[in-house]
Amino acid sequence: MISQDEVKHIAQLARIKLSADQIEKYQAELSAILDFVGMLANADIADSAPIRQITGLESVFREDADH
Repeated sequence: MISQDEVKHIAQLARIKLSADQIEKYQAELSAILDFVGMLANADIADSAPIRQITGLESVFREDADH
């Protein structure tokens, strides 16, 4: 879990003033977000194909090329 001092530092960088209740709330929420990102970093994606575009739209001006 990130510390309250880290939350205060992040708030200072963002130029946001937080109350003591907000610091506790964001401490828990930011910790949960960082834990989730850590889980994503450990996900096995070795057998997954890269996705370059998901909308199905194509350029009408030129052929799409793999880069």
